[in-house]
Amino acid sequence: MKVYGYRDYEHYVEQQTLANVNKLDWVWVTRDAVRFLAKHYRKFRNEPETVLCHGSRNGAEVKWFSEEFPGADVLGTDISHTATDFPNQVQWDMQKENPDWIGKWDMVYTNSLDHVTDFHGTLQTIYDQLTTK
Repeated sequence: MKVYGYRDYEHYVEQQTLANVNKLDWVWVTRDAVRFLAKHYRKFRNEPETVLCHGSRNGAEVKWFSEEFPGADVLGTDISHTATDFPNQVQWDMQKENPDWIGKWDMVYTNSLDHVTDFHGTLQTIYDQLTTK
């Protein structure tokens, strides 16, 4: 995995927002990949009640996880202002701790770890968001 480099946090936000806006209609993960993840999740856990999807750009993954887990509360995040243009999404930097999310999420998904400025810190933040550790 190639990890991107940034001059500082502001540069990170600027670059990620620009990439989001320029690729707003792009989806990196496939519907089949989300289906596979849901199937794999069910091997080890009951149906999730909550799913958090970081870096969800245009909400495709949010929609697919909602279809896979119809009883779950599924929320997507993206650092770009465009996040709120799509259902069930909020603007949020996945590197940042949200006190309301600590221990709240049964499943946390992202395919954007290569974009963060603090890889280990972001993993810790995600870990802290999980209901079961």
